[in-house]
Amino acid sequence: MSNLLQKAIDNNVGLYRTILGHLGIGWRVEADLAHTDEKAPPYYSNAVTRSEQWRPDHRLLRIAETATRNGWADWSIKDSHDVLDLAPLGFRRLLRANWIHLNAASLQPVSHDLRFEIVAEEEGLARWRAAWDPDLQLGQLLFGPQLLNDPDLAFIAGYDGDRLVCGCLVNRTDDVLGISNCFALEEPRACWAAMVRFITDRLGQSSLVGYERDAALADFQSIGFEPIGSLSVWHRPTSALGSA
Repeated sequence: MSNLLQKAIDNNVGLYRTILGHLGIGWRVEADLAHTDEKAPPYYSNAVTRSEQWRPDHRLLRIAETATRNGWADWSIKDSHDVLDLAPLGFRRLLRANWIHLNAASLQPVSHDLRFEIVAEEEGLARWRAAWDPDLQLGQLLFGPQLLNDPDLAFIAGYDGDRLVCGCLVNRTDDVLGISNCFALEEPRACWAAMVRFITDRLGQSSLVGYERDAALADFQSIGFEPIGSLSVWHRPTSALGSA
């Protein structure tokens, strides 16, 4: 496994640690698996594999038992190396995506009229959340104002005049920046190119990682990101539980 892929996976694990930590949810990071026995919030899995060699074990069974005992509707696992077949255990593959990486030195000059900023106030964060997802309660749950004080996290907002038209969340781990929760209300490729240039210039890191799929993956590849591995997210209704 490449060092870049491990950094991308660990960056994602670090984002989980930050978001779940601010929600008061315990997040345990072990050599082969990061996981929680508590109910993960929407868009977050209860387990993220860190090793290609991980296979379902007692930790998965413990999550399954907790899900049943507490009446969770469902839960999921992120297979960071896309090597597992969890269908025999009652899971279905929810999505498949690609880990991506960009060396900022490969970025081409970008001409644009957008204005970017790092969100610093609660009012700006509220606008960011509303543009990211119309479900305002979901945005408030995941991205509370306390996150504005985290030195390793940054909400990026891009404006066309006074209109917020694009943005993302950036988290720092070691020597890489992870980009996630990307949104663009118009001309995504132009937005991504300008936004990535702002991120690398403002946050001073040359290596960016994340994961995308489908049209968004093609958009990010068009500005220089390269796929470095694939991942799957496996979803399981609690009612389908069997032996783990």
